[in-house]
Amino acid sequence: MLLNRRNAKYGVFVFLALLFAAILIYLAFAGYKLWKWNAYWFPSYLQQQVSTSTHPDEIEHLMFVVADHYEPGFEKEAAIKANEAWLNDYQQAVAGKQDSYGNRFVYNWFYPFDQRNDEVLQRLQVEVERGAGEIEFHWHKPCLTAEEYQTQLTEAVSWFQQWGAFKAFNATSPRFAFIAGNWDLDNGRGTGCGIDNEITQLREAGGYMDMTYSTLGSPAQPRKMINQLYYVNDTLTAKSYEQGRRVKVGSPAPADPFLMFQGPLSFHWDLEFEYGALETYALPSLKRIQRWLDSHIHVAGKPEWSFVKLYSHGIQSPEIVQLHLGPMLDQLKAETERRNIKLHYVSAREAYNIVRAAEAGEQGDPEQYRDYLYASPITSPIASPVAPGTD
Repeated sequence: MLLNRRNAKYGVFVFLALLFAAILIYLAFAGYKLWKWNAYWFPSYLQQQVSTSTHPDEIEHLMFVVADHYEPGFEKEAAIKANEAWLNDYQQAVAGKQDSYGNRFVYNWFYPFDQRNDEVLQRLQVEVERGAGEIEFHWHKPCLTAEEYQTQLTEAVSWFQQWGAFKAFNATSPRFAFIAGNWDLDNGRGTGCGIDNEITQLREAGGYMDMTYSTLGSPAQPRKMINQLYYVNDTLTAKSYEQGRRVKVGSPAPADPFLMFQGPLSFHWDLEFEYGALETYALPSLKRIQRWLDSHIHVAGKPEWSFVKLYSHGIQSPEIVQLHLGPMLDQLKAETERRNIKLHYVSAREAYNIVRAAEAGEQGDPEQYRDYLYASPITSPIASPVAPGTD
C-alpha cells in the first residue's frame, strides 16, 4: 500500500514536471517568434485584448476591403502584359461574387507612382468606369528632402488625375487614400531616408487616409495603436502615427483629418500571426477569415459596424487571384451568414465614408453611407451620394 502511494506521488510529480517543462518550451517558442518578427506591438495588443469591452458577436455589418500594392513593374511592355493577365484572372475570379446586398466585389488598386505607366493606368481606369474597383496612391519613394518630396508628390497627384484618378465627384480638390512603399510612412523605418512631415504633405495634397498597416516584421509597424481606426496629428518628427485619437461616435473629427485605417493584427495560441496579408506565403483559409472577423476593428461606440482591411501584392502573388480569391469570398460570405452578419464589399473610399458616418452618429444600414463625404469617382456612380447628416 505504501509503495503504491509513493508511486502515485512520484507519477504526479513527473506529470507536473513534464507539464511545467512543456509550458516553458511553449513560452520559449512564443517569445522567440515574437522576437524574430519584431512584434514590439504585442504588449499593447495583449493589454487591449484584456481590457476590451466589445466582442465580435456584436457585429451586425461587416465592411470588407482589399487594398492591393499593385506593382506591375518598371519595364513598360512587361507591365502592360502583366496587368492584362492579372485583370483577366480577376474578372474570372470575382464573376458572380456578391455581398449581402447584391453588390459586386470591388478592388482597390494602390498604384505605385514610381512605376508610372500611362497605358496601365488607363487600362485600370477602364475597370474603374465599369465599377470593378478604384485607383489609389502607392509610392516607393526614393531618398528625398522634404522639399524634393513635395515637388514629386505634386507631380504624382497631377499624373494620377490626368488619367481620371483621385477625382471624387463632389470634391473640388484631389482626394486619395495612401499606402507607403516598404511600409515606410513618415520615416517609420527609421532609416534616415524617410520624410518626417510626410503626413502633413499628404494631407495638403489631398490625402485623407492611410492604409499601410498592419504588417509583420517591419519596425515601421505601430507599437501602441493596434487594430484601430484613429486620427493622427503630424508631430513633424518620425513615426507620428504611433499616437493618435481613436475615431469615436459623437466626437467630431479634427479639421482636415488624416485617418489611420488598420488591418487585423494578432498572435494566437497556435503561435501563428494574423496580419491581414493575401500572399503566396499567406494563403486565405476559414481559420484566417474567422480571425479577421474576430479582430473587430470598429469606430468606438459603434461595435455593430466592423471593418476588415486586407492587403496583397497581386502581381507578385498571381495565384491569389487565380486560385484563392473566389473560394475565399465564398467562405467569407458563408461565415458572415453563419454569424448573422450583413456583408458589404466596399472600396477604400467607401470604407472611409462609412467610418465618418459612424462617427457622426448616423443610424440604420451602412449601405446608404457609401458616398457619405466623397462621392464615387466613376462617371456613373453605383450608389447615389447621401448628404452628411441625413438618413
